[in-house]
Amino acid sequence: MVDAERSFIDNRVRKIVEFKRKVCEGTKKGFVIINQKGIDPLSLDMLAKEGIFALRRAKRRNMERLDFFSFFFSLLARKKNLFSSFVMQSSAVLRWIARQLC
Repeated sequence: MVDAERSFIDNRVRKIVEFKRKVCEGTKKGFVIINQKGIDPLSLDMLAKEGIFALRRAKRRNMERLDFFSFFFSLLARKKNLFSSFVMQSSAVLRWIARQLC
């Protein structure tokens, strides 16, 4: 039973790694996984070796905040004049987001 579960999890991690390679191929973009449940240490190690940042045990409220901010950023990206002024202040905003998530 334990071997079957381990192989199932390893298979899932390999699929995530393949997806990251496909999406980020030829770019310097990063890849982040945010999970509300746990991620076992072996899987975290496999993800880290591929340059994937994995956050485990994120709270539900924090996930809702991320959803809100991703919507907010997509709106700003559509408005080029707002987006250019926003980029100037992005480091302050990102620090605020980090404080809210901790």
